[in-house]
Amino acid sequence: MCLDAMFIALYFLLAKLTFPIGNIHLTLASLPLVIAALLLGVRSTVVIALLGEFLNQLLGYGLTLTTPIWMLPPLVRGLTIALVAYAFQKKGDALENHKVLYFVTLLAAAVLTTGANTLALVLDALIIGYPLALAWIETLIRFAVGLGSALLVALLALPLLKVAKHYYLFAPSVKKN
Repeated sequence: MCLDAMFIALYFLLAKLTFPIGNIHLTLASLPLVIAALLLGVRSTVVIALLGEFLNQLLGYGLTLTTPIWMLPPLVRGLTIALVAYAFQKKGDALENHKVLYFVTLLAAAVLTTGANTLALVLDALIIGYPLALAWIETLIRFAVGLGSALLVALLALPLLKVAKHYYLFAPSVKKN
């Protein structure tokens, strides 16, 4: 639970350190989700995604009708990566040992997350009442930014995972490639 709290705090901090591009935010908030998904498992990743984004929404925008909707995209990313990582762990292996599948998984999670963000934006527009056309225009930019940030996070996570496993902070992978 202590590790979950640490990753929630890290998620929140990284979510606040953002580079805004209009209504789109380039952030490294997904980095703790990726590391948690690969090291801590599905349960912890779900807790970190939901509570981290809840804090981000609560302290950034306040508690609104759409807060639960905006909590879904980080959950989608974390759950996608954690479930694939779990399938490898069941075999005594680690997803990050298979570089191509690792990058494909993280990029697929980014596409799903961008889709969830777009859905959240559309629902937000319908509930709050701002122009829906804005959501569709931003979708293309969101996909490009989402894939770019996913690639950056995937590259940053690999050395962090190696250090964590090297110092036995987490159980090392059984099989190395």
